[in-house]
Amino acid sequence: DVPGSVMAVAATVTVVNATEPSFLSVYPAGSAVPDVSNLNFASGDVVANMVIAGRDAATGATNVLNGHGSVDVIVDVIGVYVVEAQPPAHQVGRYMRASPFRRFDSRTDDVFPAPGWIPEDNGIVFSSSQGWTDIVNLTAVYPTRDGFMTVTPYSSTHSVDPLGTSSINFKAGQVVANSAYATGGPDYLVHNRWGSTHLLVDVFGYLTPRFLGPVEAPWQS
Repeated sequence: DVPGSVMAVAATVTVVNATEPSFLSVYPAGSAVPDVSNLNFASGDVVANMVIAGRDAATGATNVLNGHGSVDVIVDVIGVYVVEAQPPAHQVGRYMRASPFRRFDSRTDDVFPAPGWIPEDNGIVFSSSQGWTDIVNLTAVYPTRDGFMTVTPYSSTHSVDPLGTSSINFKAGQVVANSAYATGGPDYLVHNRWGSTHLLVDVFGYLTPRFLGPVEAPWQS
C-alpha cells in the first residue's frame, strides 16, 4: 500500500519462532535470488534488522525468502524512496554523513534513577540533528525481559502511539543492536515496551529536509 512511484522501501524486518538456523533475503520480485542475506538467525531467535529493498517495476512487489525451516516474519515499513521531479536546490532526502558519535548511554546519562534503565512503557525524546531524519544505531543492553523498542516521530503538541511497530527486538539478557531512521515530528521518541533495558543511541548521519538553499560544495562530498 505505497505509491506506484516508489522504487524502494525502507523497513524493519523481524523474525520470530524460527524452527532452525536460517537467513532471510529481501529483494525485488521478478529478480534472481541474490546470494546475500538481510537477517541471520538461530533457532528460536527474535531478530530484527533495517532493510532497504527494491520493488519490481511491473508489479511493485518485494520478495522475502527464508533459507531453511520455517519462521514468522514481521515487516514494518518506515519509509519509501520515490521518483520525484524537483529543482536541484531542494535536495530532498540526501544522505549527509556525520562523524559518528554516541548521542546517549543510559548507563552513564542521568535521565532515570540509578542504575538508569529505561523503564517499561517509557522512553526518551531526542531532537533531530537537522529537523527531519537522523540515521542512528540503537543498542539494547541487558534487558530484564523479552521485548522491543520503537522509534517514532514525536511532537509535544500531538499524541503519539508508539506501540504498533518495532525498531529493535531482543530477549532478556541480550546485547542487541539495529539501525533505524529516526524521523522527527520535529523530535523523535525511543520507546521501550516491556521490562527495563539500558539504551545506547549512536548517530551516523541524517537525511536532508525538504527545502534547503542552493546547491553548495557539501552536496558534492
